[in-house]
Amino acid sequence: MSFGFTTSTTRITPTVSHDGDPSAQPKPMSRDRKMMLSGIVEACYFDCSTTRRRLREQLRKLVAEVQEKRSK
Repeated sequence: MSFGFTTSTTRITPTVSHDGDPSAQPKPMSRDRKMMLSGIVEACYFDCSTTRRRLREQLRKLVAEVQEKRSK
């Protein structure tokens, strides 16, 4: 079984397809699975934005240190 996303211009629709059966059409996901995936995506996005913010702060500090050392 594999998971994927069908995209259109307005929304992303999660789908499930069954490996091994080439004639099987992707079926719409159950509401529970959509909720679970949406939670996972949200958590990943939150982790990424938190990490990005932390890295940006570290970079700012490093740049400030380098500029301070150059000005001496």
